[in-house]
Amino acid sequence: DLVAADIAALLEPIGFTSTVTGVDLMVAIPSWRPDSSIEVDVIEEIGRHHGYDKSGKRVPRPAQSGALTDAQKARRLLRRSMIGAGLAEAMPMPFLAPGDLERAGLGAEGISLANPLVAEESILRTSLLPGLVKAIAYNQSHRNAGVRLFELGRVYLPRPEQSDEPLPDEQEWLGAILADCDAIAATHLLHRLVAVLGLSQVKLQNGPRPGLHPTRSAEIVFRGRSLGEVGEVDPRVLAAYGVSGRVGWIQLQTAALVPALVANPKFTRFSLQPSSDIDLAFVVPVEVSVFDVRTTVEKAGGPLLQRVRFLNAFRSDQLGPGVRSLAFNLRFQAEERTLTDVEVSDVRQRVIDAVVEKNGAQFRQ
Repeated sequence: DLVAADIAALLEPIGFTSTVTGVDLMVAIPSWRPDSSIEVDVIEEIGRHHGYDKSGKRVPRPAQSGALTDAQKARRLLRRSMIGAGLAEAMPMPFLAPGDLERAGLGAEGISLANPLVAEESILRTSLLPGLVKAIAYNQSHRNAGVRLFELGRVYLPRPEQSDEPLPDEQEWLGAILADCDAIAATHLLHRLVAVLGLSQVKLQNGPRPGLHPTRSAEIVFRGRSLGEVGEVDPRVLAAYGVSGRVGWIQLQTAALVPALVANPKFTRFSLQPSSDIDLAFVVPVEVSVFDVRTTVEKAGGPLLQRVRFLNAFRSDQLGPGVRSLAFNLRFQAEERTLTDVEVSDVRQRVIDAVVEKNGAQFRQ
């Protein structure tokens, strides 16, 4: 809060001549100060000679406060969920060496950089798989087995030739890789992630996926659209990168999850009554997925079914060719009363009948 006369007194000793005209101060800069050319330079000289310690600190208050975007909220929720599941975050570079896409079973179609920093990193990645497989290989080479990693990163997909868009299709994906784990472990992690995030209408469609095992992979479908993939990395890909053992894999497109992750959660009243847990096992054709059977169980269980947990899957000569056994744990619970044995038996039989009819299953006694 300096007046014009005070400012003139501060500037005069350093050769800045001043003329006071009303509330304005006209300042002439001396010829030996070419570093001072605009008003801010003069203000800095005033503050320096007056003393910065004598000036109070004031933080300007904006008209509105800042907030996270929906994409930022979803990204933080995904990161917390993966860390809560015991995975560590990795940040591989998005640049690959020529041939890396083919080694990862993803095809040779990638975007080449016109002026890469190094020739060995001249291709933009089209998947998070190569970078995370390299991370597993690096850890195994340092005798760090059983690594579980995830990455929130961008991939760069080539545009169609007839497209007028000059830039690549840049998408953010979530990738998770599980060393010394199989497709079942990856599916378990996906189930947990779906439950923690409160997602619904998630299904699996068995089928080969690029870079994954031809018979141990599936497409993840969320509300009718492709969300990503889950399964086991192709052994040929692992051999190409020098990785031993089996490796589970999940990859999800984050943009498709944003609307569901930022929606306000609804409170569901929980019951204080005792529950009844039962285990059920079914022999189903190998093409029938765990998600298919789980969906049938959830629909048939009705309001008394509180939880469905997948236990295990196995194949054996005793079961016969082309089939496998899937086991589930079911929890039944009423909101206001204790369930009777008859009620539990009735809903149990209803679930069994539905799985036998809709999934072509055979109930294992």
